[in-house]
Amino acid sequence: DKAVLARLVKAPNANPETFRHRLETYHRVSPSVNAAYSPFCFIVNGDQPFGDVCSAVMKITNRSKAYFEPRTPRIIICGQMGSGKSTQAALLSQRYAIANVSCDELLEQECKSQTALGVAIKAFIDRQGRIPDELVLNVVEARLNQRDCQAFGWVVHGFPKSGIQADMMERAGYMPDRVIYLNATDEVIVDRLSNRRFDPVTGERFHMKTKPPPYDSEMRTRLAMYRQDQPTMIRETLEREKYQLDDLLDYYDDRVLEINANESVMTVLNLVEASTVLPREKKMRNMEDTRNRKEDKMDNATAAAVDPVTIAAATVTTTADATNATTTTAAAAAAAATTTVSAAAAAATTTVSAAAAATTTTTGSNAAGAAMTDNDDNEDEVEEEDPKVVEEEEEEEEEEDDDEEE
Repeated sequence: DKAVLARLVKAPNANPETFRHRLETYHRVSPSVNAAYSPFCFIVNGDQPFGDVCSAVMKITNRSKAYFEPRTPRIIICGQMGSGKSTQAALLSQRYAIANVSCDELLEQECKSQTALGVAIKAFIDRQGRIPDELVLNVVEARLNQRDCQAFGWVVHGFPKSGIQADMMERAGYMPDRVIYLNATDEVIVDRLSNRRFDPVTGERFHMKTKPPPYDSEMRTRLAMYRQDQPTMIRETLEREKYQLDDLLDYYDDRVLEINANESVMTVLNLVEASTVLPREKKMRNMEDTRNRKEDKMDNATAAAVDPVTIAAATVTTTADATNATTTTAAAAAAAATTTVSAAAAAATTTVSAAAAATTTTTGSNAAGAAMTDNDDNEDEVEEEDPKVVEEEEEEEEEEDDDEEE
């Protein structure tokens, strides 16, 4: 609109100095801003057409929502006795300041407290009977409701021991983030437990391989072994626990992270840490890798959609070039054949018309056939040119007759 163009006015700050100052400010501030929003910051190349920029922005905004809120760790360590559950739980609790919840210790403390629940539990222990799952769950639930477990997270071992107990725990609202299964062979477990000793005087515990008692002391002579640490007793207990453990692993199914517990303590700890430490960050890295793979597939699909068109265009161009080359070759061959026929006709001026016509026809046909063996149309063109030659020869004969008459 000419009226609009006539009343346009230049902006007061639209000058190179102002824009240069604004760009310097942006480049000075943008690194710190991007670093502050690093989990949510996406960089798009703005030096491209508007449609491409819009497409890149829409691709980012249409991604699935990611949650970065912090979550307290909730870990369950399961496995057969002697697999190292209490050791790994203590190391994780000490290293990451989370609550170490041992079911056996909780039951022992409850019995010593002489509460109604403790008295009921002690009655089953004295009769060497199985403690009901409801009583055990009440003890564990009371510990998980304490402030340190709610604030910093927890690692539980010794409970649950079966699929029924795991279902009761989840129904109570205690869902684990990670279920670590320490898998150790029976031979390793027997070797670990059969080497345990304790001092009946001080109550201190030792292990003849990993934590031996001090040499040249009276304590070493009075060390004793627990009755349940006899190799035969250990194997019987392992056989009984195997069925409950299989039921527990079937309940958690794909949530179980199996760790080889035959290794040393620190090696097993490193394996456990690799599966439990910063699970959200690891999950976000996996999500980012998945998004990148999807974007690569989309780019490959787009390239594959364009390539057939390009290939088809190149094929058409090649075919057209081949056709033009064939036509040019045919035209050149026909012109050469015509020249040969004309030369032969001029040389045979004194030859009989029938013989000259036959010779010319034969020469033209052979020349055309040698030039284009696969093109039958060229032979027809040569045959169509022969009558002209015959007419020329007839005219020459008539002129000779007139000369003779004169």
